[in-house]
Amino acid sequence: MTEPTPPPSGGNPDSASGDKLGEATIHRHIDRENDLLVMRGDFASLFAAYLDHVRRWESEPDGLSQTFMRQGLGAAILHLESLESAQARGARIYAEVMGGALNCGGHRSGGSMTAPNPVSVRRCIGQAVADAEIDPREIDLINGHLTATGADANEVAAWAEALGATPDTFPVIHSTKSLIGHGLGAAGALESVACVLMLRGRFAHPSLNCEDVHPMVEAYAGSIPHETREMPGLRTVIKSGFGFGDVNACVIFRRWAD
Repeated sequence: MTEPTPPPSGGNPDSASGDKLGEATIHRHIDRENDLLVMRGDFASLFAAYLDHVRRWESEPDGLSQTFMRQGLGAAILHLESLESAQARGARIYAEVMGGALNCGGHRSGGSMTAPNPVSVRRCIGQAVADAEIDPREIDLINGHLTATGADANEVAAWAEALGATPDTFPVIHSTKSLIGHGLGAAGALESVACVLMLRGRFAHPSLNCEDVHPMVEAYAGSIPHETREMPGLRTVIKSGFGFGDVNACVIFRRWAD
């Protein structure tokens, strides 16, 4: 991830959306076809069904945000570039895309249009780690899909199993949606930008209104930051998107050494 400048003459920039497909697969094309790529996501509509919840949330944010998903609005763009191109133009490099994975649960074993197949979630995490060629223990921070719905407990269990982590070794885990809501089509790009900024600043933002966790998550409660957590050793973040269409994606970012 670099700071953008206009592409050089004769370049072949391409683009990919900020949805799960772009989030998980863009790294596969940057080395093979392009020096410069742009990953974009935006979402600018609001479901009428949420309006009453939003009004209630304004007066009772602590209680309601624990029990339903808030929708967010926004847009984000990430500028991805080959190392050679970035260094040649003296760009500031924020992070490296180490690897990623994308799969579909086939709407089976609990998977549906809005819920992921937990088996495929575990496979996606494992495939992303394998693609990045890292040890699962190198992951310092999980930026989860985590939507404040009943699927969160299953997601945490999937992370533990896929990474081979116990409550004592589980990485820090949090949800950007707790701060900005669910950006839907923009979520992948928005939350990837958050990951890159946290790597750059060596911190983890809090998960708001997450003090009263699901019983299945209680063992991992110590890994959930309720305030900004300084992480001087933060080096590797895994970002996920699980859900709509039973499509799953994970991408792994690593802090670029200054």
